[in-house]
Amino acid sequence: MLAILSIIDGLVNIYVLLIIIRALLSWIPISSKYRQAVYLLKNITDPVIIPCQKALPPSKTGGLDLSPIIAIFGITFIWKIILSILL
Repeated sequence: MLAILSIIDGLVNIYVLLIIIRALLSWIPISSKYRQAVYLLKNITDPVIIPCQKALPPSKTGGLDLSPIIAIFGITFIWKIILSILL
C-alpha cells in the first residue's frame, strides 16, 4: 500500500510541476517548433486549470490569472487530506 501511495505522490508532484511549467510558458513567446509540446501540456493541465479560471476569472483579478496557484493549492490540499486518511 505504501508503495502505491508513493507512486501516486510522485505523479501528483509531476502534475504540479506541469502546471508550474504551463504558467511560466504563458509569459514567453513560443516558437512554432515547440507548439505541439505546449499544446500537449495544455491538454494535460486543462482539466484542472479551466474550472479554476471559471471560479476566479482573470477579469476579476485585474487581468492576473491566478488559476495555476489555485489549482496547485487545491491539488496539494486534497492529496494531503487523502494521505492523512489512508495513513
